[in-house]
Amino acid sequence: VVGTKDGRVSILPNGSKIWFRSFDEYSKAKGKEADFMFFNEANDIEFLVVKRLLAGLKIQAIFDYNPTARFWRHTEPMFANAPELITTFRDNIFLPDELRRDYENDILIAQSPTSTPLQRWWADVFCNGINNNSGGLCFEHATEITVAEYDANPTTEVFGTDWGSELATADPDVVIGCKFDFEKKEVQLKEYYYRNDGTNSDIARVFDDKDGRSVVFETATAGEHRMLNIRKLAGVRLNIYPAQKGAGSVMAQIRELQGWKIGIVGDNFMTEARTYAFGFDGTMITPIDKNNHCFDAMRYVYNYLKTKQIITKIY
Repeated sequence: VVGTKDGRVSILPNGSKIWFRSFDEYSKAKGKEADFMFFNEANDIEFLVVKRLLAGLKIQAIFDYNPTARFWRHTEPMFANAPELITTFRDNIFLPDELRRDYENDILIAQSPTSTPLQRWWADVFCNGINNNSGGLCFEHATEITVAEYDANPTTEVFGTDWGSELATADPDVVIGCKFDFEKKEVQLKEYYYRNDGTNSDIARVFDDKDGRSVVFETATAGEHRMLNIRKLAGVRLNIYPAQKGAGSVMAQIRELQGWKIGIVGDNFMTEARTYAFGFDGTMITPIDKNNHCFDAMRYVYNYLKTKQIITKIY
């Protein structure tokens, strides 16, 4: 194995080369070519990296992953007809007998009437190779609607934000519009801004024509300072309110909103709807803190509208 500036390469006796590469951002994956590609622990790789690499694929790609939760393999149309080969510990001829007995015992424990959700999840995923989403998508009933449908809804619009940071990060800055109807338990949502390479000035342009509107903003990552600066840059009157958080609030609000009819406008928002899922954090079933930026902004607005009589307005 030889190290190079473009990764490590193993040169076989027949002249074939096996490249070992990793990418911390999708732009670095551009222009790579190979006859075969193997993606290890594929569910931990960003889809844009995969998409860029597949553009240089000549023959076949193989993806390896443990089925702990849904990810792009289950949601992106390009993988809809991809064949699957399910292997378990029983297929590993090199596995020590002691570990083999441990896995068999884990399966027996999961089959017991007194088994916990965690024990059943562990057996499904790591012993039997079964997809187990620990409750599935957080908002699997969300559907896509048109801009015209959203605009025609007379319900008062309240804006929600979720911040990445003022510098480019893995997490985007998000601004969404929300129209909640508490009597009908219906909400329509519109993606206005979803970027991780923009500035406060870019976000301010969302509010250029939103004079007098209300915004519930994320308080983390200097959220109040950013929101005040954005309002100043927009040059309009915005009523701004800090998001209210508390222990257990994420799960509680998701459970409440699962009973609502949810309509969404926006490609990134819909991508989140197809990937924001429950999983195990090691001790309990909980929403995975990933692909949830628009939905976090939605929850902030939802909680504000439920409790706005005790929320402090920032002038």
